[in-house]
Amino acid sequence: MSISVINRSSIYFLAIFLILTFTVITVSFAYAETKSDEPSNSISPNTTLDVAFENIEGIGLYNRLSKGSFGKDIWKNSKRSSIIALLENMPATSKTPEVNKMILSILLTSANTKLIENDIDPENGRDLLTLRLEKLIEGGAYKQAFELYSILEDEAYHERLARAGVLAMLYTGEKSLACLETNIVGKRFSDISFWTDLSAYCDFSLLNKDSKSSLKETSKKYISNSKILNKLSTNKDYRFTYTKKAYERLDVLERAILAAEDRLEIKNLKADALRKIPAAHIQPLLQLDTLSAQEKIILSIRGVELGLIAADELEMLYTKTTTPKNSNGSTNDTIKDNMPKEDWRKLAYLYNEAKRTIDHEEQWQLLRKALPLANKFGYTALIPYASIIQQIKTENASLDEILSVYLILHRAGKNIHRNWINAYKRIKLNPNNTEKYAKLMVASHITKPSPKNIKENFDSVFDALQKQNPAQALLLQEILIKFDNGKHKAYSHKKVYEKDFYLTFKDNYVMQSGVVWDRSIESSRKGAIGETILLSIILLCNQDLQNIYPILFRDVLQNTENVGLTDVSRTLAISASLGKF
Repeated sequence: MSISVINRSSIYFLAIFLILTFTVITVSFAYAETKSDEPSNSISPNTTLDVAFENIEGIGLYNRLSKGSFGKDIWKNSKRSSIIALLENMPATSKTPEVNKMILSILLTSANTKLIENDIDPENGRDLLTLRLEKLIEGGAYKQAFELYSILEDEAYHERLARAGVLAMLYTGEKSLACLETNIVGKRFSDISFWTDLSAYCDFSLLNKDSKSSLKETSKKYISNSKILNKLSTNKDYRFTYTKKAYERLDVLERAILAAEDRLEIKNLKADALRKIPAAHIQPLLQLDTLSAQEKIILSIRGVELGLIAADELEMLYTKTTTPKNSNGSTNDTIKDNMPKEDWRKLAYLYNEAKRTIDHEEQWQLLRKALPLANKFGYTALIPYASIIQQIKTENASLDEILSVYLILHRAGKNIHRNWINAYKRIKLNPNNTEKYAKLMVASHITKPSPKNIKENFDSVFDALQKQNPAQALLLQEILIKFDNGKHKAYSHKKVYEKDFYLTFKDNYVMQSGVVWDRSIESSRKGAIGETILLSIILLCNQDLQNIYPILFRDVLQNTENVGLTDVSRTLAISASLGKF
């Protein structure tokens, strides 16, 4: 269960904001009844300590632009009411790695909160630090949440802040710290079952085997009522067999305790199931000592895709993964003889072989064998190859192979080298490769615009693509226009809806809310960086970028650029241009 704001005491309306819908509705925040395992704003006043909000709301892990920060002035020209509403309703994860990166950056950026326009007073339990921590936990970024909470110098002033902190500790295996924190702050919340249950767990957990009989009666009661803790207390070898449904059926504290106790295990989960594990389950599973090499690699790929672990960790994992010797005992050292049968092993084996050699042609042949693995594991799995790819020079790559290379380099955050741009330009346009050619053409132009004296054949490519895939043609045209020295028409999105209605109602095409759309334009024009980012995330979050309405997408690119986030704009544009391939 998420620990975002789910218990509420009143209904209020914010007419200017709208969650992604197909029709224009008003965002409504309805407060539900407080449940025993949910954070509460309606706690006794004497449990809330005095706090200087300006001392806690601006803390973050990202302090430099090169490390993911959106800048100290992220909340300049932004109203508190808007920030709070948008943070609470922003999805915690996205289908797109680039948007996942935006989500983590806005949650972890260190900021000067004195720049916020306080149209409403800060509210206990709904401060920016608490909301960011809750959103990190909702998205499975427990390590980042723990690091952020650890910056606090004073005792957590509110129950929701304390709850977020101890959950982050438990999920990252910091059981002793979680129990120490519970001992410090839990007494203030003794009428809330989450804290009494957590105290019971700590009471049980920190006693040795011979002392279990001395447990408090309240502790015994919670343990007996919890199937999980009952089994943990009576069977030192007990492990909970993970499945998505079974794990989610547990309450939030039981899930966190299993992670803290390292009592999860994976049995007989196929690769397809591993690749679909929710973000909130990734980090606890990756902590398991019992993971097989296959499970660790596939979960790590998923973690990198979601931004939960660094790509360097996946590269290190490939480096450490060994390939069993041939059963026939052959000492033949050829690639063909030593190639493992399992696809997940091939990812590591081909990487290590490519890293070992300095011959570019040999590296290219190894890479060619690795590229098809993206069909099974996604292009994130090939990010460790990026530094090798940048050095390769080849004149015999196919258009499909070049498109794969572009995707890998882009996912890795690497520049697309001129060698690869030249490789695509050597290929002639024909009716069978129009769409892929157009994708490479636009991505290349964003990366390295052609000199003014070199005229690209854009019109003929788009004319051909318009006949084959008009939706793709419109998207790529809008992206190109945006980055072609600003020479583009001023479209009205309301008129475009009518003109291009056939795009709106495609099965996989999404028309976003005009209210949110207009609000994002307004925010960017007034220089509200944080609001613009949050609105952009909401607009882009639930769809693959190539399925976002093209004129809207162009405006999102312009909006992010208007507030100084040119790199974000270019990254999104290249991602949408290349698509999922």
